[in-house]
Amino acid sequence: MASSEVQRKLTAILSADVAGYSRLMGADEEATIETLTAYREVFLSHIKGHRGRVVDAKGDAILSEFASVVDAVNSAVAIQRELAEKNAALPDDRRMDFRIGINLGDVVVKDDAIYGDDVNIAARLEALAKPGGICVSRPVFDQVKHKLKLHFEDMGEQQVKNIAEPVRAYEVLTQPGSAAQPVAQAKQQAPKNAPALPERPSIAVLPFDNLSADPSQEFFADGLVEDILTSLSKIATMNVIARNSTFAYKGKAVDVRRVARELGVRYVLEGSVRQSVNRLRITAQLIDSTDGNHLWAERYDRVVEDIFDIQDEITKEIVTALRVNLTDSEQALLLNRGTKNVEAWSLCVQAWEHWHKFNPADHAKAQDLAGQAANRDPDYALAWALQGMTYWYGARMAFDDEAGGGMARAAELAEKALALDKTNPIALVLSMGVQLSLGNFDPSLAIGKRLISHDPGSADSRAWYAFALLADGRPQECISMVKDAMGLNPRYPLWYQNLLARALDVAGNPKESLEVSKGILARQHDRFSVVLVRTGILAREGREQEAKEAMSDLRRINPNFRLAHVKGFFMSRDQEYVAAFSEALRKAGLPE
Repeated sequence: MASSEVQRKLTAILSADVAGYSRLMGADEEATIETLTAYREVFLSHIKGHRGRVVDAKGDAILSEFASVVDAVNSAVAIQRELAEKNAALPDDRRMDFRIGINLGDVVVKDDAIYGDDVNIAARLEALAKPGGICVSRPVFDQVKHKLKLHFEDMGEQQVKNIAEPVRAYEVLTQPGSAAQPVAQAKQQAPKNAPALPERPSIAVLPFDNLSADPSQEFFADGLVEDILTSLSKIATMNVIARNSTFAYKGKAVDVRRVARELGVRYVLEGSVRQSVNRLRITAQLIDSTDGNHLWAERYDRVVEDIFDIQDEITKEIVTALRVNLTDSEQALLLNRGTKNVEAWSLCVQAWEHWHKFNPADHAKAQDLAGQAANRDPDYALAWALQGMTYWYGARMAFDDEAGGGMARAAELAEKALALDKTNPIALVLSMGVQLSLGNFDPSLAIGKRLISHDPGSADSRAWYAFALLADGRPQECISMVKDAMGLNPRYPLWYQNLLARALDVAGNPKESLEVSKGILARQHDRFSVVLVRTGILAREGREQEAKEAMSDLRRINPNFRLAHVKGFFMSRDQEYVAAFSEALRKAGLPE
């Protein structure tokens, strides 16, 4: 008989669940249950074989513990390897992929169950894992890194739901040819989900190392890379991997060939920046990943004011090395930076970083920095456009009580920015957003097409156009365009996923939409727009308790948001959908 005495102990915790379980059940309940039963036996066999104990196994979730963290990781690798083989015999739409998270920590034991923050962290790590993958915490990594023939990909600090401190997470990879083959590489050396190389020239620009004595100059190196990426994305005959994907490797010692395989490119640019007083030393090298050879390398010793000339020279060297023929318009666009004022450019680089955090405090900071940039160069379109983006997004999300005034200011700034530079991508995005907020759907779509024509290699341009397609009531086209963007940006930002979740719901797939939003919130639990959409779907689907809990989160994150703001959030031609969603939010407790 189990003891009711409460004890504490240090243990390795393995948490697992099925990715897309609701979708599988919705498609075929009997087949899903049959597969789940068979796959659960795989778990039980390997957990027992590695001296572990199953603590709980309800529904699609499995919780187990191990006295040895090495046993826990070996068990997970063995499980995923066997499940990959079983999945190979199933149609793609019936595959059942488990995600596994492993943590090492102190737990409370009562009646054979385990409790505590460290159990919750294992569950959060599981949500961070890829389908068919394994994600471990820093304590696990420290214990096994020299004991197992595995490779680990540092995912950085992750802010996860209901855990106060960020969690350092690592994706488990394995050594090709070792006793334990890679989970994601069981049948091939390249990552299973690695994109195929496109026929046209394809390149990833990695973050340049900041070698300056002042760590705060990091943004300067990042801005240099951002501008090179922006220039290259204007070339229609090139595939350029987006910033979010390449910056996932920031601060890490990387194998260029592996990066190229993971991102689906042939060429990789890497380099470094050292700034001292008014001097710059920049190194850059272009590498062909097929043989590891350097196609081109250069070192620049210049004054800071030459930063724009250096950017242009690096871009031209890349284009020349890859034998890319430019049209006249592409040559003109490559040289169109918008400012010669280094200080204004530097302020906009910092503003852009704050804008992407999507919260009131950072948007206020972005607005201030962009305003300073505009003061230093009143002809700088990007400075005005960035200010306008903060007003537009703030009004749409009701970040303050002056939503109407914010939208009017956004419209003014969009007009000003486009008057200065009709091709600036951020000015075009702002103008498209303002038109959507005003209910002018046809003009917004036309602007979206201009955006792609000016930035044909930009993943963000495609994602923003998908945003306009969804507002126009074309969810399937939106989904297709978002997936195109994800192909150009394999480590796509969360807002791509959020757009996909919204489109899936509009297209009539609420269960799949909830699965996508669940994954987003596992990585950023206070993303307001995700919580809003998820709350409405839960309420509309009759999941009242979950909807109330989600509404509590929504009201905590943004207490200003009311039912009156829902229409402005969706900006949709499909008012019937918006009305139904508003009613669902009303039932969940959103005030008028």
